[in-house]
Order: sequence, then C-alpha cells, then structure tokens
Amino acid sequence: MAPYIGLPLWYNTLKKDYSIVEIKSVIQELKSSGIDLYEISIDYPWSYRDLELLYSLLDILIENNIHIGIHAPWRDLFYASPYEDLRKVAVNTLKTILEPIIDKYLIEYIVVHVTSMQKAGFGNTYHDMVKAARKSIDEISQWLKGYNIYLCIENVPKGLSSKPEDLVAITGDSVYVALDIAHLYATYLRYFTSAYADFNEFLEDCIVMIGSDKILAIHFHDVVFIGNRVFHHVIEHILPGMGILEYKNVLKKLSRTKAKYLLIEAFIDSKGRHLKLHQVAEGIREFLTWLKIYL
Repeated sequence: MAPYIGLPLWYNTLKKDYSIVEIKSVIQELKSSGIDLYEISIDYPWSYRDLELLYSLLDILIENNIHIGIHAPWRDLFYASPYEDLRKVAVNTLKTILEPIIDKYLIEYIVVHVTSMQKAGFGNTYHDMVKAARKSIDEISQWLKGYNIYLCIENVPKGLSSKPEDLVAITGDSVYVALDIAHLYATYLRYFTSAYADFNEFLEDCIVMIGSDKILAIHFHDVVFIGNRVFHHVIEHILPGMGILEYKNVLKKLSRTKAKYLLIEAFIDSKGRHLKLHQVAEGIREFLTWLKIYL
C-alpha cells in the first residue's frame, strides 16, 4: 500500500501565513493533488497559546477526512535525561499538552525526539541515557495504548537518537521509527563518511539495521550547504530537488520500507526563503510523480 503523503503544519502557519479561512481553502485544494496527511507540530507557544486556532485547524482536517499526525513538543524537553526528575517532567509535560487533543480528535501517530544534552563519552553516560530513554518511551507507549495511536521515535541530526543503533536500542516492540532523511544525511556526514561509499549505501544499511517494518513514517526534505561543508552550515527543510540529495535513488531505497506515512517536511527554497504550503505544493510536483512511481 502506498503511503499517505503529507505536509507539516505549525504555529506560524496560522499566525503568519494564512487565516483560518484561507487554510481551509488551501487544505481542500491540496487534497485534490494528493496531499491527504498533515503532521502538526505542537511545540511552544502552541502548547499554551492560541489553542482556539489549533482546535479550529483540527476541526478542518477532520471535516475533510485528512489523516493527522502530531509532532510532540521537543524544545526544552529531554526524554532521555539521566536526571530522573527532569525526565519525569518531560514525560508529564508531553502528556499534559497532548491529552486534550488526543481525547477529542482522531490522531493516527505521534512523533517524539528522544534526546538529552549530556555527552555520551563520559563513563556510562550513554548507557544511562538509553536507560532513561527506554523508560520514557515505555511510559508514553503505555499511556497511548488506550488511544490506538502509533508512537514513533524520530532520528535527530546529532547526539542520542541520531545513529541507527540508537534507535534500535531505545525502541521497544510496539514503538516505531520516523526516519528523517535530511537528519540522517547530517548523521552520515558527522560519523559515517569513511565507512560507506556514499549516503545511499548508508541509508540502505540503516533500513536493514532498524528493520523495514519498524519504519512507520518518513520525513523527506533536502539539504544545502552554505560556504564550506562545515556541519553548522548545513541547512535542512529544503524542497526535494533543490538540494544535494539524489532523491530518486533515495526513494528507491525507501521503497523497501513499509512506511505508512510520508511527510514532505520542506518549507525553504534553495536560497533560504520561507515557503507557504501552496508554494511547497507547487515546488514538489515532479517529486510527487517520482514518489508515486517508487512508493
């Protein structure tokens, strides 16, 4: 079965880009071109402010039979912190923010960044972070059982949860992976260029290590470099085809997964300019054609 294809929504979508009336029209228009999934980022300030806009947006998505995913809050929340008090606060904050939403709306999956600010190289710190991460994921997974919602751990560009072995270590039997392609490319540059011929070979290995049936969601966006290829000069969330990724080859590799959701998490053009949803849709037409061929 081909994955549902979607775009991200976040606070500024309704605070800067569109009114609530305009976003309804855009969602309906994009559905006719095959966009039937939206992943909503519930991070600060949307977790505490302008909730009426969030609920109006969710109402529009439900009315139009759109599939909905949630990106859980991540800034300031370290679910893999070895400080037990901080870890508990992160998990409880997530529950407090998301519970009113999942009580009322049909949410299909939730994506979480499982990270810590600790450095893995000191003593048993890596082991302690993995242990804390597993504890948080077990608690969140147990909480979600009554809702029939998939829980996905997203790979991040660096640190814990960036490498495939991290994802294997912290996901349990009923937890899935949201594989972010641009994040994975950043990880490849940081840690693995000497071990693989190219990124496509690394990606293929990652799919095998994680397990094709464990990859439930894919975040697809391109990357560009500003200046020299220094890591902090990597810019993500570029439209597919405007960066350096050979997206046809990447899609071929991803065809081996059983991903149910594919989010085109792009909102920047090759010159770093912000793009609204309808501009993103215009810029990904060719990519969507190839996506449907391979997936």
